[in-house]
Amino acid sequence: MQTPPSQIFNQKGAALLTAIMILASLTLLGLASVSGGLVELAIARNNAAHNQAFYQAENGWRHAAAWLAEHPDAPREDLGSRTVTDPWDQAFVPELAEEPEPVLSEEGRPLFSAAIVYDGMSRPPLFSDNVRALRYRIQAKGMGPAQAVAGIEVQLHRLIPAPGY
Repeated sequence: MQTPPSQIFNQKGAALLTAIMILASLTLLGLASVSGGLVELAIARNNAAHNQAFYQAENGWRHAAAWLAEHPDAPREDLGSRTVTDPWDQAFVPELAEEPEPVLSEEGRPLFSAAIVYDGMSRPPLFSDNVRALRYRIQAKGMGPAQAVAGIEVQLHRLIPAPGY
């Protein structure tokens, strides 16, 4: 006499079920690695944008320092009485100073802006009475892609002859 086949020992389809489970776990592992890669890519793009903004800000303060070097008659005293004729001159008059106009690239994208602030005159230490130091602050803002912004503030001193000051 034959016994009917038992449902417990029937293993038809077990290999298919195992293969589906393995494929599902590999799919989840692949999705997780792709998601992590996308996050790493976004981090790299943000880092590159902020680095570019920082270098543009550095370019801005160097541009302003070159402007100061080219204009030895830059303001030295009562800034409130100075007539504003040039956008750069606005930076010297605290009451009139606004956000400086940014320097634009050839494509019209803003690269950097810089403001020069006169902080006054002083006698530098260990120098003769015939020399004075003009103190300036340059505040530069660099603009990178994706609205990345970086700022740099630099203090400069210019030595000038000031006999009998």
